[in-house]
Order: sequence, then structure tokens, then C-alpha cells
Amino acid sequence: MQIHVTASPPPEDATPISSPRLLQADRVILQEGLRADQEGVAVQEAQKEDVLRAAPFATPHLLSMEALGFELLDGITCEKEKDLNLTSPKNVEDNCYNAALGHYIREFKRTAASCPDAENIETTLEELERIYSKTQTACTLTMKTHATFEGFVNATEAFAQQYNSYFQRK
Repeated sequence: MQIHVTASPPPEDATPISSPRLLQADRVILQEGLRADQEGVAVQEAQKEDVLRAAPFATPHLLSMEALGFELLDGITCEKEKDLNLTSPKNVEDNCYNAALGHYIREFKRTAASCPDAENIETTLEELERIYSKTQTACTLTMKTHATFEGFVNATEAFAQQYNSYFQRK
């Protein structure tokens, strides 16, 4: 915050101030006013931060099919895909959606580490991790093994649609 002081000629009937004490008192008042203004701005900024911290953006519980970027995964070829033995949960029960999300995240991370052209997987991972919660409920996932990365991606896309359908009804 800046304070601009401009000098103007005194009115004709003004009496000159010659006391150094009065001038110093005026200077102290101006400094205190400036300090109060600066502190007020700091308090307002702190309050604004508190408001932002207190009210985080609501995150929807649905997966964005666009953000998952399945079309970006089409071109990924992985020589080691047969060695990966990628699996996906099948017949996910109501209380197991989060556990299934965690499984998909782990499988995509394994693929990204093993396939040199898998840089686009990061987009898919970010979207899955956006809504994943580390809090788990007890559940059992039955797995299906996929012979190809493409089959795994198709299973992930089907799961994302099932996930969104389930949470849209809630």
C-alpha cells in the first residue's frame, strides 16, 4: 500500500506551526496510520486465506471420461505387455469401487514403469487418483487377466462407465 502526500499552499488565514514537537507528533500519527493500514491489509489477506482454506473446492465423485484420456492410450505398444499380466476387477460390488480404483491405479503405474512409450498413462492416472481415497472398506475383488494392454484399457473404460453410473444414482 502506498500513501501519496501532496503539498498545497496553506490558506491565507492559517497560522504557521513552528513547534518541532507538533511536527513530530504529526509524523508519528502518519506513521501509525500507515502501520495500521499495512496491518489491516495483512489481516484481510490472512482472513482471505483462512476462507479459502476453510472452503476447499468441492470435488465431484465422478470420473471425467475426457480427462481419463482413453483415446491417448490407443497408440501405446508395450513389448513386455504379456509379461505384465495386467488384471482388472470384474463384478465390482457397491462397497468395493474405491478398492477397484486403487487396483487400476497400481496396474497403470506398473505399465508406465515397464513400457517406454507409456507417457500418456499419466493423464489417466491423474484422473483416477483425483477421486481415489486411501480409506478402504473390506471387500473381495475377483480379477480377470488381460492378454493385451488394449484389453486392459477397454476393461478400465467399462469400469469408469459403471463407476459413474453407480455414483450418479446416489
